[in-house]
Amino acid sequence: MFGNILTNVSVGLHKDEVKLRKLLGELYEFKRPIAALEVMCRERAVLAKREMEYWLAEAEEWKQLRKSPDPPVEGGVTAIEGYTGFNYQ
Repeated sequence: MFGNILTNVSVGLHKDEVKLRKLLGELYEFKRPIAALEVMCRERAVLAKREMEYWLAEAEEWKQLRKSPDPPVEGGVTAIEGYTGFNYQ
């Protein structure tokens, strides 16, 4: 009689343990894509910061060029003359 009670209790605990493991596994599978999205967002933030720094530096260069009294002309295209071509000799 006590053997059956102990067996039923241990089987019941085993079923609960299996259910708990299944639930934890499902929770893990649910959280995995969320963790991947978090990593992706952090990577994009780093990239965006680098791009922002690049474009701000570009803007600063254009600002300095605009403010300079005589911008350096290195041949090539000018606003009035158009394309002058390159002399490869």
